[in-house]
Amino acid sequence: MFEDLGFVSRTGYKQLALLALKRIRPDDLWGLHELRPNVAYRGFWNFDGLWETGFLHVDNHWEWESGFEIHSGMNSLHESVDTPFEVVSGVTVPAGNYNDHEVALVLQTDQSAPLAFKDIPFCP
Repeated sequence: MFEDLGFVSRTGYKQLALLALKRIRPDDLWGLHELRPNVAYRGFWNFDGLWETGFLHVDNHWEWESGFEIHSGMNSLHESVDTPFEVVSGVTVPAGNYNDHEVALVLQTDQSAPLAFKDIPFCP
């Protein structure tokens, strides 16, 4: 049933990838050790100029002196389908542009503690 699904390597595409980040260490702000705002973008275009995939990630990591961290982020997603295709019998994905947004909140306890929790996601 799903024999045609799987990973397909991208060839014959133009790609743009950007990353910007900053480390900020405030002198005295709510016990914060470091703020790490960051923005990342990845996009793929075919040689006909069709924007096929876009991924924009905007995030900030809040790290306290105690080692506790919160990562708050938002992603904007874009996919283009130029030719309709059937996923399963009777279910077709029509051609068009598909855009979506998602938010994420990740909690992480002090990793040097005897018991620690890492990357506990909360995605509404």
